[in-house]
Amino acid sequence: MSATYEIGRLARSHGIVAIFSFVGPLAVTMVFACIVVAVGVPLLDTLLQIFELRILQNWLSAAVFLLMFLAFASALIPSIATGLLFALASVYCGLTSVWAALATAAAVVVGVIALGFLVSPSEPSPLLLPGVKGVQQGAFLALFLSIPAAFAAYLSWFFSRPLHRAP
Repeated sequence: MSATYEIGRLARSHGIVAIFSFVGPLAVTMVFACIVVAVGVPLLDTLLQIFELRILQNWLSAAVFLLMFLAFASALIPSIATGLLFALASVYCGLTSVWAALATAAAVVVGVIALGFLVSPSEPSPLLLPGVKGVQQGAFLALFLSIPAAFAAYLSWFFSRPLHRAP
């Protein structure tokens, strides 16, 4: 194999990682935004009306923005890891199907939950690593994280198709 071919493979894998690291967090943030807008905001608005706390209405948009920013930030590292795994699988192993992207996303979800079991950070922060207290909580967390991860992996796979299908 020539050096040009290897440089091209390396460039393709970097492009896949870049797409996954941008599209993945945006997709996860979009999923959480839909959930918050569909369920959370009307529920919070109703509670503000019931308890006559209309003065807090102005803080609602700032809280939603902060929640979306933190969802984006927390999805960044797992998306980069998924992009790295998929780049290795597609460019170097030839696995270019959407199932390979979903499998890499599932592997990252399991990895994040396993780290939550094994590592206890000095300051608890769900932004860095979720603290998993038991097997049941880990199973529910895996189910909860798998939905946005699968959506993000599919969109990232779709946008990176020209890169992993190149010769």
